[in-house]
Amino acid sequence: MTKIGHFYSFLFINIKNFSKETKQRLKGYALESKHVDSLNFNLGKPNCLIQIFHESMHELYREISHIKEVLKEDNITIEVLPLKNEGENINTIPFL
Repeated sequence: MTKIGHFYSFLFINIKNFSKETKQRLKGYALESKHVDSLNFNLGKPNCLIQIFHESMHELYREISHIKEVLKEDNITIEVLPLKNEGENINTIPFL
């Protein structure tokens, strides 16, 4: 992805008092956003994981702001993990 000018980041979101309505709002956001690649819900903390593809940090910040707007009624914390070098040096057959 970096070779074509795109980056991806994980957003670890912990939502206090997670509800079905919150889950539906996040699903709607993920379906509408062209930057969301995956959305996962967990039983533990963090209870939501979103993978975002972006060309710049500005796009990433805009998506985070959009998520905060979608979840403005909820008490949330967001942790951002930017990822780099998505496997250029992976040995697919490590036992040889």
